[in-house]
Amino acid sequence: MTETSPTRPKRRKRVYVIAFAVLGVATFALLEVSLRLFMSSHLLGPAETHGYVEAASGGTVQLAPGFRGHQTIADRRVELRTNSDRIRGPELGPPEPGEKSVLVLGDSMTFGWGVEEEEAFPAQVGATLAGEGHRVTVMNGAIPGYGSREMALALERFDGPLQPDVVVACVYIGNDFEDDVWVDKVVVGGFPMRRATAEAVESSWRGWLAIRLRSWLLVESLWRSASPASNLWTFVEAASEPSGEEAVAFQGWPPPERRIDGLFMDREPAGAVQEAAFARLGESLDRMRAMLGARPLLVVIVPTQWHCFPELVYQERVRRLGLDPAEHRMDNMRRAVAKLAADRELPCVDLTPALSARPNPALRFIPGDRHLTPLGHRDAAAAIVPELRRLLGD
Repeated sequence: MTETSPTRPKRRKRVYVIAFAVLGVATFALLEVSLRLFMSSHLLGPAETHGYVEAASGGTVQLAPGFRGHQTIADRRVELRTNSDRIRGPELGPPEPGEKSVLVLGDSMTFGWGVEEEEAFPAQVGATLAGEGHRVTVMNGAIPGYGSREMALALERFDGPLQPDVVVACVYIGNDFEDDVWVDKVVVGGFPMRRATAEAVESSWRGWLAIRLRSWLLVESLWRSASPASNLWTFVEAASEPSGEEAVAFQGWPPPERRIDGLFMDREPAGAVQEAAFARLGESLDRMRAMLGARPLLVVIVPTQWHCFPELVYQERVRRLGLDPAEHRMDNMRRAVAKLAADRELPCVDLTPALSARPNPALRFIPGDRHLTPLGHRDAAAAIVPELRRLLGD
């Protein structure tokens, strides 16, 4: 009778353990690869746009050069690409003799969040002017999340290499005044974040894993469904509270849930918060005007969808935000921005009439997203072209 070696069961057990470990690693790797290919959402933003920005000086971010990717908004998938000059669109060729250039600055409304690059109004302005025979290149230098302070920083970066003949500063009254207060942004895991939020996420082992692994992000998504009070999203939102210089600037502001769409800035009469916000915009315009010298600076007012709907709809939205409709006028912000431009003898175009036109202003805004649709961008371009035509002097 043959005796079984006592080492064989141990060896067999070791083989099983190794096999299961290899299978586990392979399954995890397959899951991770699959999620990276098909998971469209991320803790910090759309996974499709991962890596489209880089850190820049001045506590801000800039577009990464040569980015190629996509984004999906309202079930529509569009291409995102940046050129070597860090602007959205194709590479810029050498200017032809007599050719002029226009640099358009702004945030995601100007960038064309949710639409193709040729549908965004900077590109449509360029196409319209070119179709009229003007020798001009219109460059989309907008960056999502920017306020006027960052537009001035962007002009500092772009002015030297691009030397635009005209600059267009697009002020989105929905959140630019708040964006001007967040003065310290960084890039974590390929996404722009406020520094306080970034430090909180990086200090948490769960946050560290969620940033780097889609598989752990899936775990966090399930965790969020099972235990809303203890999920990572709640922790990140709590860590987004302003501190230091930002906390001082936010004193007197309404809570975040009442700052949605920026309608609190329509307060009549304007209070200390509104006056300080308008003053910050004025300082940004002064900086840009000083950099440009004799070159024109065009101010464009980009309204929210609520400023384009009938006044009763606007008032109901104000009421739902917990604000008093009797203390808010739907044209206050627009009048304040126009006055800032007029006081500096800067030309100004308000897109509100164009985006409010019949038959239905809602068709100009992406449902549930609030960015402009291709139709909204087309009408915005049509409103801007006449003033640009005049400034170019062609």
